[in-house]
Amino acid sequence: MFVLTLDRLGRSDLGIAGGKGANLGEMIRAGLPVPRGFVVTTRAYQIFLDAAGLGPTIKDILAASSSHEASRAIQDRITACNISGQIAQEILTAYSGLGTGKVPVAVRSSATTEDLPTASFAGQHDTFLNIRGEDAILSSVRACWASLWTERAIAYREAHGIDHFHTLMAVVVQEMVDAEVSGVMFTVNPVSGSRDEAVIEACLGLGEALVTGKVTPDRFKVKKGPPPAKAERTAGAKAIEVQDDTLFALVGLGTRIEELFGSPQDIEWCLRSGKLFVLQSRPVTAIGSVRPVVYFGSKMNQEALRGRLIVWSSWNVRETMPVPQMPFGWSFWNHVVIPLAFEIALGVRRDDLNFDRYHVLDRVNGRLYFNMNVLYGWPVLGWSLRGLLKYLDRETAAVIDGLIRSEEFKPMRFPHPVKTMWNIMRALAGSMVRLPQTMRELSAAYAARAFEDVGREASELAKRDLSRMKDEEIFREAEAVVRSFVLKVWPTFIWYALGLIGFIMVKAAVKGWPDIIPEKFLSGLPPNKTTETALEMWKLFEGASVAVRKVLREVEPDQIQKRLAELPEGKEFLERLQGFLARYGHRALMEFDITAPRWKDDPRFVFQALKNYTCHKTEEPTPLEHFRRQSDEREAIIKTVRKRFSQGGVWRFLPPRLLRRWLFERGLKIIHGYYPIRENAKFYAMTIWQRAREMYMEVGRRLAARGILEEDGDLFCFSHLEIMRISRGEWQDIPAIRRTAKERKKEAEKWRSESPPLIVRSDGKAKGKAAAPSGDILHGSPASPGTVRGRASVILDPVQGARIETGDVLVAPLTDPAWTPLFLTAGGLVMEAGGMMSHGAVVAREYGIPAVVGVTGATRAIRTGDIIEVDGSAGQVRVLERPETRIPPPR
Repeated sequence: MFVLTLDRLGRSDLGIAGGKGANLGEMIRAGLPVPRGFVVTTRAYQIFLDAAGLGPTIKDILAASSSHEASRAIQDRITACNISGQIAQEILTAYSGLGTGKVPVAVRSSATTEDLPTASFAGQHDTFLNIRGEDAILSSVRACWASLWTERAIAYREAHGIDHFHTLMAVVVQEMVDAEVSGVMFTVNPVSGSRDEAVIEACLGLGEALVTGKVTPDRFKVKKGPPPAKAERTAGAKAIEVQDDTLFALVGLGTRIEELFGSPQDIEWCLRSGKLFVLQSRPVTAIGSVRPVVYFGSKMNQEALRGRLIVWSSWNVRETMPVPQMPFGWSFWNHVVIPLAFEIALGVRRDDLNFDRYHVLDRVNGRLYFNMNVLYGWPVLGWSLRGLLKYLDRETAAVIDGLIRSEEFKPMRFPHPVKTMWNIMRALAGSMVRLPQTMRELSAAYAARAFEDVGREASELAKRDLSRMKDEEIFREAEAVVRSFVLKVWPTFIWYALGLIGFIMVKAAVKGWPDIIPEKFLSGLPPNKTTETALEMWKLFEGASVAVRKVLREVEPDQIQKRLAELPEGKEFLERLQGFLARYGHRALMEFDITAPRWKDDPRFVFQALKNYTCHKTEEPTPLEHFRRQSDEREAIIKTVRKRFSQGGVWRFLPPRLLRRWLFERGLKIIHGYYPIRENAKFYAMTIWQRAREMYMEVGRRLAARGILEEDGDLFCFSHLEIMRISRGEWQDIPAIRRTAKERKKEAEKWRSESPPLIVRSDGKAKGKAAAPSGDILHGSPASPGTVRGRASVILDPVQGARIETGDVLVAPLTDPAWTPLFLTAGGLVMEAGGMMSHGAVVAREYGIPAVVGVTGATRAIRTGDIIEVDGSAGQVRVLERPETRIPPPR
């Protein structure tokens, strides 16, 4: 048979009815209100293709042509062939069974690969509404078959690794419901992941306008379970009167469907004369697992926390390492850097701190998260952190404090607290004995010398002949390199804290003078290494000839180097570029991830930044001029304040006035000496990371040369311990090693598409992740003062699509030091993550551009091309204009 009525189908009939048809049939069998209809089966599609002469030739067409040409050729062949014979007869007989032949129907594609848990194919295939008449029915069925071969559908299958020739198309034909209200419902909050609330969107009339994004729907958020007094409502384009009873009935239907299919569902529905109808249901594919996928830092973590709520937070790592981490990068931090830092800072052995048994970083849903149960359980450290976290990451602190008050969250109990406390107190006592030396190490002069020493050590390491070292020696040497760095710069956070104290002193000194903005004293400081890098990149561009600038402007970043090498002036520019990379090429995007390639390894971002500079408007000040103006403005404000302190006759000698003056002068000196240290520490840390990475890559090259790894970069698919087992021959199954590397790369790519929350709970309940803000005013934390209006440039990946013109407002999920060259031409900054002390906020203040950070959902609420106003003093972003033709941010 070529046609089956929906009531004869169920979820096991995916192969003949497609995802949509199988799900609709299952719901009809369960007694749910689904409009009558039938399915033109995949068998009919296969027979039709053979009749059109396409059955054996589609593969040849795809192989011989571009996707665009192949798509067009296949669709033309399908639409040129009429449906006839037994297939046409069965379709028309089933259609007449729905009414007189004048009844409007919906003709909808139902591929065997759509509406699945792993791929929805939403919007990839065609649907036709209000179809009447036999010829129109047959034409619409044929068009649905053809839509399997649209260019977008071909690309979607390729992106999801789905074989074109294992995909068949069925077609669903259903009675049209003359809907008064239509919409979609998620039986789980698709943004926060909360399982105890449903999200409903509704619009007047048919739901096509809503699904295609032509209207802004009304939105309702409804708690599951006993109905509350009210549902939470957000008005859309037209306020729709949907009664609470209707919403609760709809949620009840959704709960039944969720239970029927065993997973959260995305449901299309409509309302007519007070009756609800279900038009489609498919699994929600974008919320991840019910419970997080966790790789614990150690088995001890897992064992000690068994049976209790575990809470993870990405505070302090979401900015520097936001992407999914390969096992090597994770183990580098968890087993090398952090234990060394604590060992050196506290002066005790790792065994004494249980670092071989408990680790603070777990890998959760592919990304690094601090295990807050472990962190809060440390004697002294846990108590201190609870007090400091409200300043470091207010959102995490609020969530954890709330869980502690509710008694849901219980820190880990360490087995030997008395011994641990004794070791810590002994270390602190030792620090007091060597207090004079410690005080010297806390000075700004010591910091400068320490960074110089690190730079020299990195240069010496670059000259080492690694070929003479065994694999195990390389790993030991790399750890020794990191240890030496931590030993030299262990007071970094204290240095930075001193810089903040200086700012607090200055802020207190000028209190009561509204025309003096304290943050201005942080602007235009002698450039730290991060700002220096960006300014040197601008100087590199300034020295480019007209021909070189033409290449930078017109050629894509991954082709610029090749094109420049063909020009005499280009070769000279490339020599200057190599000099720049020799000094600054150890920087990288997401640079704290040791597996990330450095600029010197992959200079595409540098070329993209240089390309942006070609858009600089000649009437605007250059970045160097802008920085000097900021410095001049800072000096002018300092003179103004000093003049005020010197005025007032004898009153200026009163103790309060003298105290304020002392606070101001002392605070300025502290800011000048200590405030840039945080960025300088990152700069020099990356010189060590680069050398350690080169050493590790040498081991990867050796394993690839021996045929164990397919390529040297596969080293990063394994932890330190695993690589040493492979190197020593303890893991000899080469096919299994290669298979593991492929699986882990595939897993990382899967997690890359997820939008990670700040807080993850082991029970799967969402915390710390909110929906994109609605309306035209967004709120965050003030980070750098001032107000600016400009065109928004939304950038998610600074290598792909990092186009930003002079005066644009950079809108990003987060930034790290490598993004700084983009700040030089930006008029302002809006950032989803971070606080006052985040990298983006620090550099924005130093460079003097208004900034608002911690704006939840900013990259979804704002699109490239919007005209926005950033108020860096009030922490507010206002969308002023939304042009009809906007460029969406790259995804």
